[in-house]
Formats: sequence, C-alpha cells, structure tokens
Amino acid sequence: MKKVIIFLLIFSACKKAENKDFALVEQEVGIIKKVDAYVKTDTIAFNGEIGNEYALAHLISKKWDKDSVCTAYFKIDFIKEKNLIFSKNLTVSGYYEISEWFSTPLFEIENCPLVNITLGYQACGYSQNNFVFHISDESQQLVNSNVSFADAPYSEGLDFFPIIKNNILISFYSIHRSIGAEDDNSYNEDDEKLIVSISDSTTYNFENKKWKDKLITQKGKIYRTEEMSF
Repeated sequence: MKKVIIFLLIFSACKKAENKDFALVEQEVGIIKKVDAYVKTDTIAFNGEIGNEYALAHLISKKWDKDSVCTAYFKIDFIKEKNLIFSKNLTVSGYYEISEWFSTPLFEIENCPLVNITLGYQACGYSQNNFVFHISDESQQLVNSNVSFADAPYSEGLDFFPIIKNNILISFYSIHRSIGAEDDNSYNEDDEKLIVSISDSTTYNFENKKWKDKLITQKGKIYRTEEMSF
C-alpha cells in the first residue's frame, strides 16, 4: 500500500470569486485598483511535465487584514487536450508572495483520477495549502482541501491511504497525524522524544460520480499515540 502525506494545519474553505471586474487590492489602506485581467497565471504540470493535461492557476485578487495577513483569490482551470474541462474558485488565507503552485499524485496508481495540487513555499517552517481534485471525463470535483505545516522534526497533516481492488481505486481514507514534543519538558538534543498523535479518521467512497467523505472517529479527539525519537 502506497501513501502520500499531506500535512494539515488549518482548513481552507472554497469561496466564489467574481469572474469580471476583479479588484486588485493594494496593501496600502484605501487604494483599490480595478483590472480586467488576472493578476498573474501559473501553469501546474502533472507528473512533472506539461502534456495534454495540466492546470492553470489564475490569481484574481489579494487583500490584507489589519494584521497584514494576506488572503488570495484564485481560479483553477483544468485543461485536457486544449479544452477546458473544469474550473474552481479557491480562497487561500495566509498567502506568501514567494508561494508557488505544484502538483503531486495523491496515489501512485495508474490512471488514478485523483490529483493533489499545492500552493506554498517548499521549505521548512512554511505552510502548504493542498487541494485534492477528482478529474475525469465523466466527473470533476474538489474532494478535499487542507493546509499543512512541517518544521523538522515537527509536523501536522493528513495521510491518505488507497483501497484497491483489481488494480482499481475503489475508495480511500485519511487520518490526521501530528508530531510534536513530549509535554514533560525533558529535552535531550541527542535523543529528543517525540509524540505522534492520530485523529480524525475519514473514509471516502465514490457514489453517483462524486466522492463522499465520512468522519468515522470523533472530530479532533486523539485516539492513538506513538512515541518516536529524533
């Protein structure tokens, strides 16, 4: 069984954005500049190369709150053989200007319709915004969105596991995993004790051309812990 780890820090909800007359909000208070095009567009390659299938990430606008935290609004277009097959508006809170879009397979399964696209800066100490999509000719869907964080040896996020029958993905499930220090303050730089906490088991089943998720453990309650050394 193969898996991919997608770390979870906070949940990023999808929010509709206007399709025209986008407002590019400058960081200076009170300055709003109207534009009739995207701020920028990035190409997201699948499987490491741009072939017949790829995605375009359009930055629509940005705004800052009183604490200078930036929220960015995007429109993601999925392209297959030069045709638009699916679009989705996304909202990202805590956006970094140095962030980049990239893609990783959710599972290493041939012809798997699930793909994970991520917005973030690929370095320790930065959060990553992850979006799991189902993209096929018959149906398209945003299945899961989450935010991850890792700063070795600490991390927090989702692990996804496939359930396969006859080489076909029939369902999958996820768990929330966090790795942190022990609470007894017994720090030893040569052998630091870490606690792995598991919670929020969720199953995903494909019904009527849509993935349906079901939380099967109490939300936010840790049901298993493990000890490890760093």
